[in-house]
Amino acid sequence: MSDKAVHKLYEGFDPEALDADDVTLCADCAKHPSLKRFVELHAVEGPVCGVCQETGYPYTACAPERKRELTNLISALIRFYYNEYEYNHHWGGDYGPEHLLVNPNPILEDSSTTARTRIPDRTNEFLYALLSAEPYPPVDEGISIYAGHDDDVRGMNFALKEEVSPILRSYVARLAKQNHFDIEPDLLVFLDEFSDRVTRVVAGGTRFFRARIGVEAKFADHSDFGWRRSIVRQPYTGIFLGAPPPPRASGGRLNRAGVSFLYLASDAATAAAEVRPHPGHFLSIGEFECRKDIKIASLDADIMQFAGNERELELFHFLYSADQLMATPVLPEKTARYSITQLIADCLRQKGFDGVSFRSSISAGKNLCVFKPELFVPVEGNGIVQQVKSLVYELAAVPMILQPSTDHIQLDE
Repeated sequence: MSDKAVHKLYEGFDPEALDADDVTLCADCAKHPSLKRFVELHAVEGPVCGVCQETGYPYTACAPERKRELTNLISALIRFYYNEYEYNHHWGGDYGPEHLLVNPNPILEDSSTTARTRIPDRTNEFLYALLSAEPYPPVDEGISIYAGHDDDVRGMNFALKEEVSPILRSYVARLAKQNHFDIEPDLLVFLDEFSDRVTRVVAGGTRFFRARIGVEAKFADHSDFGWRRSIVRQPYTGIFLGAPPPPRASGGRLNRAGVSFLYLASDAATAAAEVRPHPGHFLSIGEFECRKDIKIASLDADIMQFAGNERELELFHFLYSADQLMATPVLPEKTARYSITQLIADCLRQKGFDGVSFRSSISAGKNLCVFKPELFVPVEGNGIVQQVKSLVYELAAVPMILQPSTDHIQLDE
């Protein structure tokens, strides 16, 4: 809270009434990109930010009439990042998630800056008032951070980012017993719940990248007319860099065997990483240009669009899990795991989408799978050859055991 004189806009602010409608959140104190966008979209002058509680000069904060939506979005982000046992004292955690959010976290800013003073105790009081006002909202109106209990059995929410969507798991289970075309009608109906929110347009003229291991040919270059020579390499270009024809198309992440899809990337580095080269490999990399405006499904969903209630959060969880699954490569002997992503792609195509974009698990860029390769044309004269000099691996410790005990239940891979 500022020690400056109180600006006239905030003369009515009572620091002991942090549950007041006009105490919301400013964009400077929102850290998560979706939360920041939401606040900026609904920002007005007048409300006080409950995190920094600045009153010395005018600024904008989330409009009071959007406070329930703000609460739902913060609750959705808590559900996404945290296990309930971290903030529910019944499971050994804290008395509420407030303590998590006044320490370093991905949702709210917690450190003071020259522009904003953030006092943990005051922020804690605001968050408690915000999140405890209605701990169990109606399922069609809000999102609860607590699972509650039923028939004397206490439930627990696990961090959504660490769990596979139950909806996605149900389709995977059905694919183990049913043919994909028997499941398509149900999935097509399910996609109607969110297809408008994942629709994006790739404008005609937009360029993407594609890579292939190897080169068309290599030559000894004697053009300097001297005794020395150099080796030059000719990249694959045109149809030799494009999608294989259907008879040569093996099953992939989104395409079934015998079906030709064009896999592209948003940048050259991502395209190179996605072909999994080894040090020493030479890569042919080229650009492909979109012939016309096309409609794609983007699985990199914005949680802001899915924070209205519990069902909406389930839809977001499905999209997040599907995006993660598409981004993760599997070993050649495990390609049966692609059956679910192939099913999703089939249904998106039937819904009128021309392709689907998803994150890369090994690069900062995005991937684009185009269902009709002819929608893109190779850009003439811009093919390049790159040699892979090294690969960088990022390692992180994970929970482990040397010997399992009776407390450990073995899972399928």
